Amino acid sequence: MKSIKIIVGAAILILAATVQTKSAAVGVAVSAINYTGDEMSYVATDPTNPSNAAAEVVGPFAAGGIICCYDLPKTWKTGIRIKVKFYDIKEKLIREISTDVLPYIDGKVEHLWIASYPDGSVEAISSQYLPTHEKWPGKVRGWPKADRVFLGKLWEEKITRINREISTLKSQKKELEKSPQKKMEEFWLLDQEFSKKSEKGIYHGPDDPAYVRHIKMENEMAIKSAKRERDELMERKP
Repeated sequence: MKSIKIIVGAAILILAATVQTKSAAVGVAVSAINYTGDEMSYVATDPTNPSNAAAEVVGPFAAGGIICCYDLPKTWKTGIRIKVKFYDIKEKLIREISTDVLPYIDGKVEHLWIASYPDGSVEAISSQYLPTHEKWPGKVRGWPKADRVFLGKLWEEKITRINREISTLKSQKKELEKSPQKKMEEFWLLDQEFSKKSEKGIYHGPDDPAYVRHIKMENEMAIKSAKRERDELMERKP
């Protein structure tokens, strides 16, 4: 009987300790800040409790949304560790890093921010203040800003896309001049499948002169629009 009382008493103590531990934790919202030029696909976990985790994909030089929730101790102490794993587009692990949560601002546990920096470092910040606030404790003050290298890369991608589009439209124009009947039949089939102009009685077939004029006019307008977009981009080259 005495041994049973000891076991029951021990169980009560364990349960009380568990309840106390849970009550000492606070579920907070999580957001990520990506100060790098690469996509940030991450999973942040508590090394002592893998089920306590948050994950998100954030674009280059951007901030993520708000995720709920990650448990943090109500009172800050040294050694609150968070493990952050980074993945590529194929969900393959690239690297992982552990970091301590910075001291709580004003001693209050608040929103958890996972900040990733170009030098490969990561900060875990619990703060009710945004990155632009004077009390923000992160090593970078303010929201991410794209650098010239990244802006130049985006510009090159846009120019390449537009040039490819212009080339395709010009090829269509040549085919319309070289083999008009064949090309008109192709456009007519596409219109029947998507825009369905033929069903509305606007045009009577691929040989309809009005339809031929319409297709040629659309091609010319598309070329002009793409060239105008390219000229505007050239003026805004980083």
